[in-house]
Amino acid sequence: MNMNLLGFIIQSAIDDRPLKEFFGSDYQSYYDVINMLSYDSPDGLFVELGVEKGRGCLSALLANKRNVIGIDHTKQIEIQNIESDYPSFTFLHQDSLPPSKEIKDEKIAILHIDTEHSFSMARGEFQEYEPYLIDRAVVLFDDLHAADNGVMEFFSSLPYPKIQDDRLHPNCGYGVMLYVK
Repeated sequence: MNMNLLGFIIQSAIDDRPLKEFFGSDYQSYYDVINMLSYDSPDGLFVELGVEKGRGCLSALLANKRNVIGIDHTKQIEIQNIESDYPSFTFLHQDSLPPSKEIKDEKIAILHIDTEHSFSMARGEFQEYEPYLIDRAVVLFDDLHAADNGVMEFFSSLPYPKIQDDRLHPNCGYGVMLYVK
């Protein structure tokens, strides 16, 4: 993965919205980014912290190329359908911190951070999951502007190449970072 490819994927997600037919019109373009990254990134897990209805996990699963782990302290009914339809999906009904043993035995190629939307939580999750990231893993940050821009403040502080493109999630903001060891 490199920044040129990331930029291309982001622009393609905004322009083409390939999952629109699947999810309908009221979804965000970042699901398309997740789907395209799942085709184009190296082997490793897709891990989503803060699953809600599971659309991020499903976006990765539709690429049919990787094991997907979703972690959330609540389990919505939609998750049961994903679990029954996709054997490569694991839902962990727990808090995102600390990382579970299922994560500790694997390497992460794509990490989606979308839980509490605060500086401290984004920082804590990134720091705890960082040891499991492969070189050139992609770390996605949702809701940059929620909770007084706390996630944005943390995202901006990271010393890695990144792209902020709020068109991926209007009003809430979205950041894509390339983790280079």
